[in-house]
Amino acid sequence: MGVAIEHMYSAIRTVSGVGETNACKLLHLRLPNLLVMTDNDIRFMFKKLCGETFLPYSYSFNFLSFVMADASEAVQTLCEDKRLSHEEGIQFLQNAHGRTRSLAKLMGECYYMLAHKEFADKYYISLMRLYKGVTR
Repeated sequence: MGVAIEHMYSAIRTVSGVGETNACKLLHLRLPNLLVMTDNDIRFMFKKLCGETFLPYSYSFNFLSFVMADASEAVQTLCEDKRLSHEEGIQFLQNAHGRTRSLAKLMGECYYMLAHKEFADKYYISLMRLYKGVTR
């Protein structure tokens, strides 16, 4: 699957005027349950936190693997805190705020908020410790 994503990402990027942000958005629109949208700030954050760039290989394997691990941890923590089954936890997250979204869309929104500093400062303290004090 990762090789197919890598090829799609590379192919879309060859179109004149389509940069990394548009490529991610177009792929997300085609595969909304699988692919996460990114922008320059999310890519900057990912590069700083993980030492990665957004080459096709990095997006399809490293970034999406990072997102999957992060989403799994979020679902597991929610399920433990609220005593929900795994499926109930996913449904709870997907239906948050009165609208249904894929986990990929939710993770993209979370990374957008993190990258654009839209959470309260207390969330960044643990995040910065976790990622060795990297700040923008």
